[in-house]
Amino acid sequence: MSSAHDTLAALRDAGARDFAGTSLALDLTPVRRRVRRHRVVRTAVTSIAGVAVVGAGAYGVKLWDPTFGATLAPASSAPAEDTPAPSPSASPSESTVPLGLTASDIVVEGERVEATIDRLATTHGVTVERAREALVAALPPEAGGEPEGWVSPGDYPIGATVEETAHLLVNIQLQNLQSMGVASEDRQATLTVASILVKESGNAQEWPALSRMIANRLDAGMRLELESPLVYITGADEQTVTDDGFALDSPFNTFMYEGLPPTPIAAVDLGAVDAAAHPSEGDQLYFVRNADGALLFADTFHDFQLLLVDQGQLAPEDVLPE
Repeated sequence: MSSAHDTLAALRDAGARDFAGTSLALDLTPVRRRVRRHRVVRTAVTSIAGVAVVGAGAYGVKLWDPTFGATLAPASSAPAEDTPAPSPSASPSESTVPLGLTASDIVVEGERVEATIDRLATTHGVTVERAREALVAALPPEAGGEPEGWVSPGDYPIGATVEETAHLLVNIQLQNLQSMGVASEDRQATLTVASILVKESGNAQEWPALSRMIANRLDAGMRLELESPLVYITGADEQTVTDDGFALDSPFNTFMYEGLPPTPIAAVDLGAVDAAAHPSEGDQLYFVRNADGALLFADTFHDFQLLLVDQGQLAPEDVLPE
């Protein structure tokens, strides 16, 4: 097991322990407006204004382009250039794999890699530890030994062994990155942005604009102030984080630390990779979610406040002057 995985696991454990002592709402509706309104006014006065109305929403599953990846080598064939080679096949008696399963039966976009590893182990009849080891062994160097975000769904049949399937899942993601022209040194960051897009919006049409907002904030030296990385590290997927939770000291807390979190936070496929690699044009630095869940973007903090007023999420008297 890699030292990178051990480090990330320690971060998760510490985050979960610290987070357990914070004040939490146990569903998605209480205190959101109060907390967000308070955060808008507070951050405007004390620091660079953050994105206030965000959160880990539901994610959508996009259609896979059947024409893409036609050159992707099956797990038992020679791999495409710049992809890790499959491990040798184990004996036929090692596991019995159900017929007709594809990578999309193992990887679900928006889920954590632990869910993929569990399916990988169950499908091939091996331990979770061996499934994780197989996945880590399939990773390229730039993944740093941490498989989160480095697996992708796809309409390709899984391999006969856990090692072959692990290589397939990683190879698909490498093909996604290569097809979008992402250089090896930018792959980790691209997958991290892509995973944030998936967790912040269930509408793939919004991803390019959201990707541009993230790029603009990074370029401006602003904290991203997005909730989904904090939700990831605390495991608070079904809970709403109050202001106490935003005080958690973790590199995944983008309200506290500048830059991207250390790793991706979910599985992604080609559409999210495309949006992360090719943001739309624009100067947006903020967004507000309307009553239908759609994202409304603003270029300035003043316009952001006005959007909050329009959506009933900020009282007019709380709007700060330009």
